[in-house]
Amino acid sequence: MKHLSLALCVALAAIVAGCGGAKSYKITGVSADVAAGDTLRLFDYDTDEEITSIVATDSAFTFEGETEAARIAVLKKGAKRLSVFFLEPGEIALNIGEHHATGTPLNDKDKELTDQVIAMTDHYGQISDSIKALELSDDVIVAKIDSLQGVMDETFTAFNRKVFEENKDNWLGYVYFLDYAYDMSYDEINKALEGTPDWFRAGVRVGRFVEAAKQKEATKPGNKFVDFTVTTSEGKTVKLSDWVGKGKYVLVDFWASWCGPCRRAMPELKEVYEQYKADGLDVLGVAVWDDPADTKAALEELQLPWTIVDNAQRIPTDIYGITGIPHVILFSPDGTIVMRGVPGEVDVRKELAKAFGK
Repeated sequence: MKHLSLALCVALAAIVAGCGGAKSYKITGVSADVAAGDTLRLFDYDTDEEITSIVATDSAFTFEGETEAARIAVLKKGAKRLSVFFLEPGEIALNIGEHHATGTPLNDKDKELTDQVIAMTDHYGQISDSIKALELSDDVIVAKIDSLQGVMDETFTAFNRKVFEENKDNWLGYVYFLDYAYDMSYDEINKALEGTPDWFRAGVRVGRFVEAAKQKEATKPGNKFVDFTVTTSEGKTVKLSDWVGKGKYVLVDFWASWCGPCRRAMPELKEVYEQYKADGLDVLGVAVWDDPADTKAALEELQLPWTIVDNAQRIPTDIYGITGIPHVILFSPDGTIVMRGVPGEVDVRKELAKAFGK
C-alpha cells in the first residue's frame, strides 16, 4: 500500500474534523425570565435526564456542545419550563416568547407545522366568534359551539395522525404521536406503533402511554376504585380510600400549579361544589407532577375550599392511566367509578345532576 501524501492526510484530517463538527450544536436565546446568575439547565424531554447547564450572565444565553443524535430537549430555570425544542447538530435559535426554535431541520419543520396549527386555531376561533355574535338563544349557541368543538377535535386529530405517519422514523413523529395517542386504547396504540423503529417504541414516554392505556382500561367507569398511597410534603401518609368508598360521592381533581387548563377549570369545580356540597358531594384535589412549594404558592392564590393532597407526583396518574391534566374522576358512595376525563370534555354537571337526582 502506498503511503498517503501529506496533502491527502491534511484533507482527510479536515474531513474527519468536519464530521466531528457536524455533531456540534450552538443554542442561543433571550428571555425576560432570565437574569445574571440564573442557572439554566437542559434536560432530555423523554428521559428527564439532565444534559448540561450554564449560569447566565444576562437575559441572553448560549449553550454549546455535541450530540450524537437528535433528541427532544427542555430548557428550564428551576422548575419553570422556558422552551421545548429539538436538540440536533447546528445553530439553534430559541424564540422563548413564541415557543419555537429555528435553524436546524427538525426545528424548522416543527415551526412550519406549528404555524399551520396556529392558522387552523385562528380559523376556528373566528367561526366561534361569529356563532357567539348570532342573535340566538344561549342553548342554541352552546349547541353550535359544542358541534364546532367536535369538528375541531377531529381536524386536529387527523392533522396529528398525518404528521406522525409521515415522520415515524424521527423525533418529530414521536412528538406528534404523543399528541395523537391521548385518547387511544391499548390495542389502538400498539397498532399505530407498527412500523416505527425500535428506539421509538422503546421511548420512555411512549412506554408510559402503553402502560397508561392498560391502566385506563382497568379503571374505566363501572369499575371499583384502585387505592393509592401518598406521602405529602408535610410527611403525612394519606390514601385515596381515606375519602373514596366512605358513603359519599367524591370528585377527585388531578392538577398541577403550572397547568393553565387546570386553573381555568377551578371556577366551574367551585360552582359544582357549592351547588352539591349540601347534598353530600366531597371534592378532593390531588396535585401531581409538581413541586410542593409551587403547589402551596398556587393554593394561596386559588383559595380552594376543599382538601388538597400535594406531592402525589406520578403515583396516582400511573395507577389511573392519566396522561394529561386536568383530569377528574367521580366516585360513587361505594367507590365505583362513575365518570372520568378532562373537564369540558366530560360533562361534570350532567353526571352530578344524575347522581343527586336533579
